[in-house]
Amino acid sequence: MYIHTIILNDLKPSLKFTLLLLSFVLSCINSYSQNFELKIYSKDSINKSVIDTIAYKTLHLNKKSVYNEIDSVSNILSLKGFINNSFILEEKDSLIFCSFNLNRRIDIIRLYFNDINLEESFLKTISKNIQKNYFEIPTSKIQLTLKLISSYIESKGYSFVKVSLNKLSLSNNIITAKLNIDLSNRRTVDKVIIKGYTDFPKKYLTRYLGLKENTIFKTNLLKETQENLNTIPFITQIKNPEVLFTKDSTTLYLYLKKKSISQFDGVIGFSNSKNDNTLKVNGYINLFLNNIFNTGESIRLNWINNGNEKTTLNLNVITPYIYRSKISTSGSFNIYKQDSSYINTTTELKIKFNMDRNQSIGSIFNIENSNISSTLNINNFQSFKKTLFGLSYNYRPLILEDKNHFSLEVEYLTGKKNTNHLKNNNNKAYFFVQYLFHLNPKNKILFKSTAELINTSEISENELYRIGGINSIRGFEDQSILASKYTVTNIEYQFHTNETNYLYTITDFAYTNNNYIKSSNNLIGIGLGYNFKNQNTNINISYALGKTKMEVFKFNNAKLHIKVSYYF
Repeated sequence: MYIHTIILNDLKPSLKFTLLLLSFVLSCINSYSQNFELKIYSKDSINKSVIDTIAYKTLHLNKKSVYNEIDSVSNILSLKGFINNSFILEEKDSLIFCSFNLNRRIDIIRLYFNDINLEESFLKTISKNIQKNYFEIPTSKIQLTLKLISSYIESKGYSFVKVSLNKLSLSNNIITAKLNIDLSNRRTVDKVIIKGYTDFPKKYLTRYLGLKENTIFKTNLLKETQENLNTIPFITQIKNPEVLFTKDSTTLYLYLKKKSISQFDGVIGFSNSKNDNTLKVNGYINLFLNNIFNTGESIRLNWINNGNEKTTLNLNVITPYIYRSKISTSGSFNIYKQDSSYINTTTELKIKFNMDRNQSIGSIFNIENSNISSTLNINNFQSFKKTLFGLSYNYRPLILEDKNHFSLEVEYLTGKKNTNHLKNNNNKAYFFVQYLFHLNPKNKILFKSTAELINTSEISENELYRIGGINSIRGFEDQSILASKYTVTNIEYQFHTNETNYLYTITDFAYTNNNYIKSSNNLIGIGLGYNFKNQNTNINISYALGKTKMEVFKFNNAKLHIKVSYYF
């Protein structure tokens, strides 16, 4: 046989390059053809159901990789309690078949440990059998237990802990293993740097976000901080929080931008006079200032005129986290004037202890005065002075998008009511609950209920609650309904046309009781509304009909409300 040898050095450079390239391509093709495919299965149906829960790599470059993958699957089965598992290999060219036989499952695994970081109080939450140097758990909970141990160690500041098992063996129908915990250096947040909104109130770092000096750094701290920042209404995040690790320090970076949520809004209502069918105009003005002094404070000024010579002025100021403490204060001042008959003034101070960012308990001090005109001589009005003390509980988490939202507020006050003739005990209670159901991104249901009561042996008309209108039961004139106790329930179905605009239904129910005239009533309000919002303006238009239990719905008594809010 004749063999011809090609000497590369004697070839032309172009031909030499072509042959080298061809050789490289052929070697790559040959290398690819040597790939191995692994298929793991079990002939037994019960075994198959277990095997199918294990994800494994099917394509491998060499047999060693295949065998390592089979060993990995075998170890996973051991951790599931099948420590006596076995397998049979069958090779067909580049296909390798692995048939597993799981054998009997062992239900208990005993984990030996010598780590002082596992306190007995924690071990009691994961095991019912704890000894000095080991504890036992069901084999079905091995992976869950390892995750719980990892989270527990991370909560102590060891952010990059690794938890694993080795030295698995079988003894007296119990699997034994060594629990290994590899700790990183313990990390705490040494510094928080705010980029963008540098005047962000620092008290929110400690009291709202929980970022105190030497806060333990956990792997989920960045995610928690990001979510908590999203609930602060007067900021937006430029980008997600970041952390810088150096050899000796841990620095957390927050990227914030101040958000303008102060607003001015007004409501214009139109209705027909019951006496002469003339058009009446009523409404209110609301000014809300939030965080204008960069302390997280809020100031609300509200003026209402219902068109019947009844005027209300409210001023409320809330200051959170006084001197970076858990104490917040709320002060309010209210004036109500009814033509020339009487004037009521109410001053209230609340001191709240913030249990966490969502709930608080507090004390209330309330003074209410009513002065009757000296020219008025009507028995149903009476001058008085009330001094009340009380307690409050508030659970009101800030709303997150696409999350169901529940809020609750309860107040109870007791004290004395002084008139010209006598002194009476006086009790007041307030209850508010709200739940927003997110059915899906386009459909939501809002449920809201408010209740108040006055309990006293002698009551006059000028101390009754005044309800009705767009902020209580819709379809009625503002503050047109008097009650010594009432319950108002508002139900809205909201259909969102986009992220900010939605069409909604109005279904309001109310029960009122007036102890002064010894009467009660049931009221219903129904209607439709549409709310649409752009960058700086929110417009809410609603049309509602109202009726009492002795009336029917009349379209000439309907209320059209237009509420325009301007953000600045």
